[in-house]
Amino acid sequence: ATASWTPAWKPARTNPATRALSLDVWVPAGEAQPQDRVELYDIAGRHLASRSLTQTSGWQSIDLGTRLDLRAGVYFVRLALYGRRNRDIRVVIL
Repeated sequence: ATASWTPAWKPARTNPATRALSLDVWVPAGEAQPQDRVELYDIAGRHLASRSLTQTSGWQSIDLGTRLDLRAGVYFVRLALYGRRNRDIRVVIL
């Protein structure tokens, strides 16, 4: 595996969202590691949720907020790639 690839995000299914957050992330074949995950943070940087990637490659749907009952605000979603580049996106909950 190399550190040169760039992960891809599809726009959150609903952004702004309302109390739940689902999004899709793409990982190239052979690049995902068991430690890779998607994390949710609030605007103050507090870690709220983490989900492991469920597949080793391709598009995968990640449900981050269904059980959290998120309040209105701005949140950050991080694709945390173990030992490699992280990728962050901003999402809004109404």
